[in-house]
Amino acid sequence: MFTIKDDNLYHDGVLFGPTYNLYVDSNELKGIPCGVHSWLIRRPMPSRIDMVFVAGDKVVGIESKKANDLRSSISQGRLSRQMRTLIDEVDVPCLSLIHISEPTR
Repeated sequence: MFTIKDDNLYHDGVLFGPTYNLYVDSNELKGIPCGVHSWLIRRPMPSRIDMVFVAGDKVVGIESKKANDLRSSISQGRLSRQMRTLIDEVDVPCLSLIHISEPTR
């Protein structure tokens, strides 16, 4: 489980990093280049959580879905498992729906 102590984020008692960062799984938000934002840290995430950040004294975990992935996640039972994992790991579990539109010409 994620916890906060002395302005640091921990996972199961092991230091994860400072609380001011957004921690993103290596497979998420690929459109944002690495190293551009000092507060965005890409790393393998425990329990395959997509993103984690601290808001006040709470750890927020995010499961992000595109429309087609949402449909298959629901029908195959993955979404309920992913949300149960978030509930067990963070204080505030969130589901983020991502809409990606094609650029207009």
